[in-house]
Amino acid sequence: MQRKIISLPAAITCAVFVILSAVLWLWMQNSSADGQTVSIFKGGDKMVTLPLNEDDVYNLEDVEMTVEIKDGAAFISQSDCRCKTCIGFGKLSKKGQSAVCLPNRVSIQIDGNGEVDAVL
Repeated sequence: MQRKIISLPAAITCAVFVILSAVLWLWMQNSSADGQTVSIFKGGDKMVTLPLNEDDVYNLEDVEMTVEIKDGAAFISQSDCRCKTCIGFGKLSKKGQSAVCLPNRVSIQIDGNGEVDAVL
């Protein structure tokens, strides 16, 4: 009976895959933390920062656009843009998530809660 030996390139490939999977898993665990606030930007300028733990409705002044905060999540509920892609982003609640409306030059972003960005 002959033994099959794994070649060195195959072993290195498997090791790299395992390491990258572990790094990706840790990154996803860190980025899945709930955010504390949502920032609304218009043309790159921050318009307002609102807490996610209070239900609220924010109407932007220059465009017909509404951002709602409900049950710890923020979402674009109404927009006057033609494609309505910004509404399709859905509810955002995890830090780092964002939604963008390019025709109106508006974006919303969930801000993190000041946790550690990296562990060395």
